[in-house]
Amino acid sequence: MSITLRSGSLECTSAPELGVPILSFKHRGHELLAPSTGVDIHSVDGMRGMPILAPWANRLRSNEYSALGVSVDLAGLEIERDMNGLPLHGTLAGRGDWRVTHSTSSSCALEIDLQADELTFSASPFAALIQVQLELTDSTLSVVTTLVASGESKVPACFGWHPYFEISDMRREDLLLRYPAAARVALDDRGLPTQEQSEQPAIEGLLGERLADDLLLLGDDREFVIESSERRLRLNVSSGYEALQIWIPKGERFICAEPMVAAGAGLSDGVFPVAEPGRPYRAEFSLGVTDI
Repeated sequence: MSITLRSGSLECTSAPELGVPILSFKHRGHELLAPSTGVDIHSVDGMRGMPILAPWANRLRSNEYSALGVSVDLAGLEIERDMNGLPLHGTLAGRGDWRVTHSTSSSCALEIDLQADELTFSASPFAALIQVQLELTDSTLSVVTTLVASGESKVPACFGWHPYFEISDMRREDLLLRYPAAARVALDDRGLPTQEQSEQPAIEGLLGERLADDLLLLGDDREFVIESSERRLRLNVSSGYEALQIWIPKGERFICAEPMVAAGAGLSDGVFPVAEPGRPYRAEFSLGVTDI
């Protein structure tokens, strides 16, 4: 039911049969993904660890959307929704029949056929595969995600990842953060992007009492950092991802920094890249961990 990769001081566990490609990520035995204790590999919540969000990440503007000439109505589907009833996080978190296509002591590759999952294909009627490749070195976890158009039509690329970082037993307020320099998009009261943007320089400092639900459009600076007294975690968002959603909610210990191919509501707005037959869409990020 799970695959555990190891290299140096790092360990990563994948649970493909539970629909969670990355369930656990440890440094010197300390769990870096929430919840840091009490994970039951046999009954895991899909929105735990580092779920993949597909066919879309974040929110849609309504139950109805049109993409690449296809109109979809999500009303009546049993999908996750936010407090305003907006479709949230796609359909794959904690679901799906992931197939292991490669596995070694420090790497593995997984694949899922989106057309074969009834709920997913109802929500996004495009023939496609998602392939995830995990590779662990002594200091870094590399995550490569590829969207493959498996039919004769183009497929919207709107996926993302939702890591729940909890890198230390320290109080969250005492952690150091680094935000990348980026264009910050203002969100409305439903958490949807508006047309208002402002350039934000890189920010470094103690988290303190700061809360956040920030949508950043990335430029050349693509590094987000969390630092405790024991370790430094660097999220390096590489090619294929254009947005980073940073969510620091009240009353929780975790910090979320979510790489997304398209900005929130991108599928609703028709603003997204595509995978074409014979031309897959590839996106990559890495998590580097070092001792302090």
